[in-house]
Amino acid sequence: MLSRKPLSKQLAHFTYTVSEHAGLADEIIAYKTLDDLLREPHTDFDTAAELERCRVELELHRTSRKLIRGISQISRLAAVDGAVLLDDHLRIQGFGVRFPVLLPPGATVLDALTGSEYSCDQWGLRHQSVFSACHKCEQAIGLIVSQDGEVKAVKADGGRLMFWDGILE
Repeated sequence: MLSRKPLSKQLAHFTYTVSEHAGLADEIIAYKTLDDLLREPHTDFDTAAELERCRVELELHRTSRKLIRGISQISRLAAVDGAVLLDDHLRIQGFGVRFPVLLPPGATVLDALTGSEYSCDQWGLRHQSVFSACHKCEQAIGLIVSQDGEVKAVKADGGRLMFWDGILE
């Protein structure tokens, strides 16, 4: 679950919190910047330019390793029952987070790709919890990872719940 603003205690019950985490947003931006630098065409082959290119390649490798470590850490936390809550800088705010199901009766969710509408009641607790959290906090984005590895993204806009199925395919 990604949220720009901290979620209220009525909306999210934290089992575990993380006191300090650097976040991945800065690492993703650094990786993209370094990768772009390496892709620029080079016509001069002087020693200084080659040294700079080597420095950038080394920094790109280091940044890549930081990203892999951060993603690995988040995936290990996701093994704990409940959600992993990230802020808008992809810093871990907590894990084992539970969202009470607070959807209004008859709530529906729209498949953004097909236009099909479904009753939220037909989904399991994992889905209903994320639907509820996104419904109550529209700036949040929910990611639901099923046991078979399929990933759905969930977002509310103007009180309307929507999901995108199979986002990693």
